[in-house]
Amino acid sequence: MSAFGSWIAGQFSSENLFQTIAFFLVVLISLPSLVLDRIIRLFETHRRYKSKYLAGVRIIVNGQANDISNQEAALKILSDYNTVKFVQQRDRPHATRPAAYIELLMRSGEKVYMYKIGQEFDITRTNKSGDPIVTYWGRSPDIFARLLTIEQGVRSVHIN
Repeated sequence: MSAFGSWIAGQFSSENLFQTIAFFLVVLISLPSLVLDRIIRLFETHRRYKSKYLAGVRIIVNGQANDISNQEAALKILSDYNTVKFVQQRDRPHATRPAAYIELLMRSGEKVYMYKIGQEFDITRTNKSGDPIVTYWGRSPDIFARLLTIEQGVRSVHIN
């Protein structure tokens, strides 16, 4: 028997066969779950973004965009967005956006709009061309408080 033949025969002994099968089962089970997890993340309603994908943050008030130039403040808004709890998907985005809302700009060209609607807030994600991908109701005390503060600032400007 050649050296290769004896090596093969040794690999298929009862002890090595069990280890070989166990190894392949682990690979077969874990590999698809990693791929599946990545695919699932692509279709999540509430997508979480890493800071390296953030291009900018704007607060829009009466159509005027105010860029958040403080990197720490922008990352805090992104962090607050990432902790939002998904509540319910909406059938479609609201016909009009309120006077004030927060806009996250992603390096991919996607945009995320967060705006207060009554006693809750909605999030709309758009693709590169600005078409809405999904609109949903979210919960986050930090984002809601920030949107409430922005809205109250808009009201005080209109009253004065």
